Amino acid sequence: MINIAKSNNVPACLVETNDHKCCIEQVQEEFFHKCYICENKNLIDIETEHFNPHPTLRLDWNNLFYSCGHCNGIKSNKYVGMLNCTNFSVIITDVIQFELKPIPKENPIFNSLNDSPSVSITVELLNEVHNPSTITRKLEANNLNDLICVELIKFTNKISKFYKANSPEKKATIKNELKDMLHISSKFVAFKIWIIKTNANRLNDFQDILPTFSI
Repeated sequence: MINIAKSNNVPACLVETNDHKCCIEQVQEEFFHKCYICENKNLIDIETEHFNPHPTLRLDWNNLFYSCGHCNGIKSNKYVGMLNCTNFSVIITDVIQFELKPIPKENPIFNSLNDSPSVSITVELLNEVHNPSTITRKLEANNLNDLICVELIKFTNKISKFYKANSPEKKATIKNELKDMLHISSKFVAFKIWIIKTNANRLNDFQDILPTFSI
């Protein structure tokens, strides 16, 4: 989960059709085709999610987010007061630590870095998304976490190649590839950011390619 800048281009169809599902394609584009909670891309079960479940906000453009069925089903009308990824007054990856060790595969860990209720609620949701209690949700989460592991292995292998590169030109090429993998449109960026942030050498070498979250 990372911050995403949502436009003020309110779709005309919201007024014309009185149906929040009419603008799913625009919502999809603005969220880079990835679920705003788990950051998975190329979703099959896509949904227009109401960030705030209050009925009066059903057609509010600022309240329509792009979500997968797994995350939307878990969030439902709970977790009111969680961090809003379109609000840049709080940078999510500054207040929540994301960790998943892909080899051996471990459960994702989310650590709150301050005592804000909104951060605690968001961490609670992330834990339920990635480490749920029901059998069906566990199967869904296992598939999701497998995808994250695959992506993080690719990312860390690319970092290893950077440090093994024997010329400035090769290092520059690999660094550009890492920059693409860290772009906000990429999947599972929050976990990648924290792979960089948790190691002093990596942070020194790659801080300049970390996403800059600003409107």
